Amino acid sequence: MCEKYAAPGPDKSTWNSTSEVANGFHNPPKVIIPECLSGPYPSHIKFNLLPRAQGKGMGESLITCVLESLKNRGSRGVHLDISPDDIRYLNFYTSLGFKEITMPTQPLNQVFLGKPFLEESEDKQKISEAEFPQS
Repeated sequence: MCEKYAAPGPDKSTWNSTSEVANGFHNPPKVIIPECLSGPYPSHIKFNLLPRAQGKGMGESLITCVLESLKNRGSRGVHLDISPDDIRYLNFYTSLGFKEITMPTQPLNQVFLGKPFLEESEDKQKISEAEFPQS
């Protein structure tokens, strides 16, 4: 994206919404992800569908496509966070195989869910093969 969109100039008074987005590509925010997420679930996803697109299977199709792409590109797993009040979304993600992740310090208004792409034994085998390739 950085190649497609040039960094905006230093004068923020001249920026528009595209400049804000382009700046995010060139200067991503510094986020510290706890090891309990970054180790087994290094990919983060966030989906928001307009109400008119909800309840038609589009969300499930979109997420399934993204999850398959992440898995095929070698991600070990994926995590997301939602409000604990969003029972509909908790049920939706649980139906897709996501499980609640226990955080060292649990934020009050967030629930973290994760979905591993590799079982622990597969993961250890993959690491072992990478370190000691079979000849």
